[in-house]
Amino acid sequence: MPRVTILIILLVSGQSLLANTDSIADYWYQHRIYNNETQYIPASQVMVFRDDSNNLNYDQVKDFGTSYYIGLDEIDLFETNKTYWVKLVLSNHSERYQNLVVYTGDNSYSTIYFEKSGVLDSVKTGYFAPISERNIKKGFQSQFKLDLNEDESVSLLIKTKSLDNYPPRFDFRTVQLEKWSQQMEKKALLEGIFTGLLIILSVLGISLYLYVKKVVFLFYALYAITNTVYFLFFHGFLDPYIFPEHPENLSLLWLLPNLSAVFYFSFARHFLNTKEHYPKWDYYFKNFIIIMLTAFVVNAIYITVTKDVYNGLIVHNLFNIALSASVVVFILSLRKLNSLELRYFAIASIFLVTIALFASAQYILNLDAKIVPYVQLGVGIEIIFFALGLGHKMKKLVENQAITQESLIIQLVENEKLQEKTNSELKEKVAERTHQINVQNIELKKARKEAEQATKSKSDFLSVMSHEIRTPLNAIISLSHLMDIDNENEETQEYIDALKFSAESLSSLINDILDYNKIEAGKLRLEVIDFSLIDLLKNIRDSFKFKAHSKNIALDFHLSENTPNRLIGDPTRLTQIFNNLMSNALKFTEDGSIVVSADLLGIEDEKVSIEFTVTDTGIGIPEDKINEIFNDYEQASSDTARKYGGTGLGLSITQKLLGLHDSKVSVFSKLGEGTSFKFVIEFKLPETFDLLAANKADTIFDLKQAKILVVDDNYMNRMVLNRLFQKWNAEFHEASSGNKAFQKSNEEFFDLILMDIHMDEMDGFECTALIREKSELNKKTNIIGMTAFSKNDLQENPMRNVLDEFISKPFDPKELLNKLVFYLKKETPKET
Repeated sequence: MPRVTILIILLVSGQSLLANTDSIADYWYQHRIYNNETQYIPASQVMVFRDDSNNLNYDQVKDFGTSYYIGLDEIDLFETNKTYWVKLVLSNHSERYQNLVVYTGDNSYSTIYFEKSGVLDSVKTGYFAPISERNIKKGFQSQFKLDLNEDESVSLLIKTKSLDNYPPRFDFRTVQLEKWSQQMEKKALLEGIFTGLLIILSVLGISLYLYVKKVVFLFYALYAITNTVYFLFFHGFLDPYIFPEHPENLSLLWLLPNLSAVFYFSFARHFLNTKEHYPKWDYYFKNFIIIMLTAFVVNAIYITVTKDVYNGLIVHNLFNIALSASVVVFILSLRKLNSLELRYFAIASIFLVTIALFASAQYILNLDAKIVPYVQLGVGIEIIFFALGLGHKMKKLVENQAITQESLIIQLVENEKLQEKTNSELKEKVAERTHQINVQNIELKKARKEAEQATKSKSDFLSVMSHEIRTPLNAIISLSHLMDIDNENEETQEYIDALKFSAESLSSLINDILDYNKIEAGKLRLEVIDFSLIDLLKNIRDSFKFKAHSKNIALDFHLSENTPNRLIGDPTRLTQIFNNLMSNALKFTEDGSIVVSADLLGIEDEKVSIEFTVTDTGIGIPEDKINEIFNDYEQASSDTARKYGGTGLGLSITQKLLGLHDSKVSVFSKLGEGTSFKFVIEFKLPETFDLLAANKADTIFDLKQAKILVVDDNYMNRMVLNRLFQKWNAEFHEASSGNKAFQKSNEEFFDLILMDIHMDEMDGFECTALIREKSELNKKTNIIGMTAFSKNDLQENPMRNVLDEFISKPFDPKELLNKLVFYLKKETPKET
């Protein structure tokens, strides 16, 4: 009977136990706190549920029974793409109030739901959680604060999902808040000492770099700074200050040891002077630097974009292992540590590298050795040893500088003695040389004076000779113009044309020779006067028509439409350019034609650009001689001067004259077919101008009995002007000297006065000034100067402004007529 009773009781109890499975689970899957010691919660007391959908929330999971969970100790591998819910019950059986810090592991992001006394609350943990949502702000570990009253229990439900590609890492323990705070204060103190020491050494390194300009100190400072930042980040001291709401952006700081390796090898190269002492290792170190810097940049970009810290750090640690091993091999290769700084470097490097190897291996093998504090200690010791090595190196540098300074002082003393001796010798040589220079200066002054006198004599000779040659030549040209005007005999006209051509060719040659000297002396200046382009081209055509006709060569002149007729420039130099080019064209052309064209390129504001071309069908110029023909006294070949004559100055002067116009001549030539010379000149436009056709006349032959006084001491010039004035219907009055001209200016009013500049007794400037000052009747009469020289020859004369205009001898009748018409149109008030 008793046996049956016992059996019945056991069956009933078994059914009761089976009916209350959850209460039994609660008993087994909970952790009871009995004292104030650190409590390590066994994995068997932690239940884990895997959410394959990744979509369940707290309300859906909280009521799951134990059948949904398995023990943490039963899981060998966590998947990074799944969400895990961890259930744990903590009960306070210590008979006192418990203020705790609960560690749950090293996960990047977890949400802790805890329910006690019927009240639900939650908190975020992990180094990807925003600072504002954590109740423990610093550190990358998953931890939170929790308080339990006596006999109070709390149900924890922890939602964890990998955001950094780490498999979930759960490690549960509780620590008294007071004890935890003491540990944190101790850690902060040690970290402060470590950080302060490294900052001091970094500042010292930078200061020494700025002082002695040795880059080894800079790399030492950068190495120390990089390690300082890394350990501040590792212990969570940067979390509240840098990206506090987006701490995932700091993930790349896990890679700072790679960057510190770059500075380590840079420091080693300069500290050990590997380039000189260990060239092979210097090559390896340079490659290590490039590899590590590249790995740091690429890995940093990868982690920043993907947030895959796990694989990024695996690559990072593999590099650390490889480079640490290479450093060990390098140090072992240093068989003789024959210098103190080398010993410091070897001890420091071996100490750190050994610890770093274990740290990297621990990470890759997922060992829980907690070796980071030892790594930090190794870094501190290493940097101190490096500082000692740098101090020793600095001491040697100072000693070497002291020795160098003593050597320099000795050398300076010897140099001073040598300098005194040298100075004494130099003084003697200087005195002797000074005497020689003074003698040479006296001779040079004498030679210079003679050269200046010779130059002045040459200039005076050219001035006198040009005037003496031009005076009869002007008369010949003027008479040829008169003969041309009066002649009605066709046969005589041929002689007149020949006379005019020869005289004008001689005048052009004289102008070339005189202008060449002026150009070489830099004294030639361009005139700026109003002239007619049509008349200028007509005069050039008339000058060469006899020669062209005698050789049966056609002369064609073309003026493009809409080309302005009146321009402001230097017609004398433009005529000289054309004379040289036309003379060459006629000289080297036996049959065919010569074409002169003026083409309008454009008008802009007050300026017009005209392109002039002279094209012949002559013998042509060899291609290799084109650049040489512009040299002084140079012709295309040695027999050219013998066969065709000429001085070889024409094209040289032409190029120089165009240079004064900011232009140059271009040559296009083909042997046996002809040559084309082309140049562009920019002219100013008068206030009013017409765009005329090329055949429009521009001269008026009726001066309406204007009274004109001609002052010239040359009878032939007065006779020529008298004949011209008869043709132009002007009243001719003459004076053979300046005194007679002044006398006539006081006797009657003249509409215009033509004044020769070069006269005996009183020249044209003096006579004009006298008339302007004392003549009662002609003080304001327009006076035009006539001279055998150009305006440039008169620029240095202070009295040049007393004249209203100049006209060069030999004058062209049409040019003279245009100037007379222009100034007669101006109103000249009569004196009363």
